[in-house]
Amino acid sequence: MARLVILRHGETRGESSVRYWGRTDVPLSRRGREMARAAGGLIAAEPIERLITSRLSRSRECGQLALSGRTVPGVALPEFDEIDFGRWEGLTRTQIAAQDAQRFAEWERAQGDFAFPGGESRAQFEARVRQGFERLDPAWLEGCVLFALHRGVIRNILRLLLGAEDGRGSFDVDLGALTILERADAGAWTIEVLNRTDFL
Repeated sequence: MARLVILRHGETRGESSVRYWGRTDVPLSRRGREMARAAGGLIAAEPIERLITSRLSRSRECGQLALSGRTVPGVALPEFDEIDFGRWEGLTRTQIAAQDAQRFAEWERAQGDFAFPGGESRAQFEARVRQGFERLDPAWLEGCVLFALHRGVIRNILRLLLGAEDGRGSFDVDLGALTILERADAGAWTIEVLNRTDFL
């Protein structure tokens, strides 16, 4: 039985609950570290064999804290860094609407691809995450793996593995949320837990 334990990092000192932080390396806040430790208590019985994170400190620290002192091999992949919001990095939704009203309206209407001003397009981001997942050693995905990642990366991985076709609104995950996928005998991935936050 293969299991992917997927954890979104918690709150940051950059207020990730209200601000759009993508490729900027903002660290976890005290609350964010508490959220990671709470997740660690919940997954203590999971036989995690490997940790996969992005290069960003909020992702790496979240994973280490959730392991609760367990030592497992880890890898930090640049392909799993969050999307680059460009000139919108660090802004709230209200600030974006006030400072860049036309582009904000385009973003609100966009059903498909959208390029963040000075940053990445959704298509570029999705391709990058896919490349990162495809370059993982397949043997890593035959046991129990902990992914400590970002909202956009997690959503793209879930769509990739579950074959979702309904676009950007699916598989939303909250700060600190836990999602678990499993697969038996190289079959299809299924959801055991999705966006669980009751332990926070």
